[in-house]
Amino acid sequence: MRDFKPEDLALVTGFRASPRVVGLTVELRFRAMPGETFIGPDGAWWVSEGQGAAWVVAVNSNGGWDFVEERHLMPLRGDAAPVRQAAKEQDHA
Repeated sequence: MRDFKPEDLALVTGFRASPRVVGLTVELRFRAMPGETFIGPDGAWWVSEGQGAAWVVAVNSNGGWDFVEERHLMPLRGDAAPVRQAAKEQDHA
């Protein structure tokens, strides 16, 4: 398990089910465990069917979203974090 929390930024490193998001920076919204049901950003009910934890992620500012397994996410923190995220982390320190 990685130490992710909502609003973290992450890089999608690989995801066969939705290759269009590979290589994109996404914002994590909420985490779902296998078998857990949730209401997605589109208002529909979804079931997390993967073998591990997954995150609903914001793909762009236009409301685009996807569901990405945690193992396919690389955290963007510290030196790799975009300026906005790095400033937010310093405000909380």
